[in-house]
Amino acid sequence: IGLGGGTNCWFAQTPRFHPNDFRLKSTYGIGNDWPISYDDVEPFYCDAEDIMSISGDPDMAAMLPRSKPFPQPPHRMSTPDRMMKAAQPDQHFVMPTARARVPTAQRSSCCANLRCWLCPVDAKFTVNNGLMHVFEHPDISVCLGAEVRRLDHVGGAVRSVTFSHDGKEYQVSGDLFILGANAIQSAAIMLRSGLGGEFVGSGLHESYGWNFEVYLDGVDNFDGSTITTGLNFGLYDGPHRSEHAAA
Repeated sequence: IGLGGGTNCWFAQTPRFHPNDFRLKSTYGIGNDWPISYDDVEPFYCDAEDIMSISGDPDMAAMLPRSKPFPQPPHRMSTPDRMMKAAQPDQHFVMPTARARVPTAQRSSCCANLRCWLCPVDAKFTVNNGLMHVFEHPDISVCLGAEVRRLDHVGGAVRSVTFSHDGKEYQVSGDLFILGANAIQSAAIMLRSGLGGEFVGSGLHESYGWNFEVYLDGVDNFDGSTITTGLNFGLYDGPHRSEHAAA
């Protein structure tokens, strides 16, 4: 994928978790509650949204409480989304997204051409257009094409990391290590390193997705200002979550 990782090819949809996602066991008797709550992470949601200049719908605060407004105004809804909003005003909102509604100093506004995996106008947030100032710091070094082999630890604390690059192994020591290699590779690195307990790497599974298309008489134009303009919570939260997942 290269420098920037998944931000190079993501579609930049950025909805928050619902407050009840953190308390499934106590609310619906299924799964497990998180050790943290929505209120605990809400300020950090705001920080991340500021960094990525998220465009979002202020009406969404009625369902997902916020301490700060979205940095950018919402995208323009498509005609079908406006119809959904009229029918379910408290359930249908403009999708929060890191695809710019208005230009920023580094990014153009979204051109709505359905090529988000490699945005032709650099409208969506990526590491390359949003965080390069971090890599320009003289104390920061980036080693591309490296593979972390293991985390070397003593007494339960990681002291160094061993990685391979161009056929050679290297070891780097430090005081703080941050592991961010997605759910699969992070678990693989921990298992190779002899770290973690019985739950590391367990519970990973495929998820199924279904796509449905509905064509409405007299509506022939998805005329929003970006690829996805609507997010509907009509089937998301409720007592049904005790029997099956949200949708």
